[in-house]
Amino acid sequence: MSGTARPRRGDRTQLPGPYAYAYYSYQGETVDISRQNLSLLVGVGDLISTTQDLTTFFSALNGGRLLPAAPSTSTTAARPMATAR
Repeated sequence: MSGTARPRRGDRTQLPGPYAYAYYSYQGETVDISRQNLSLLVGVGDLISTTQDLTTFFSALNGGRLLPAAPSTSTTAARPMATAR
């Protein structure tokens, strides 16, 4: 997975290229939010991956190559929905 990186401390708004751009409409103006620093949200933005690396990871996870059978089965087992109270 050579397309996955963890931003260095102090370099949290720099994305390794190439990357997709993201835009947000704010007060009638379109703003580029591609390089927003999300470090204030714990666990958000700590890894940056390419779609190829995500495909590799989830193929291995769903194919049983990352976890033993018991934990893997519990993550994919259907569960009944909770009823509203």
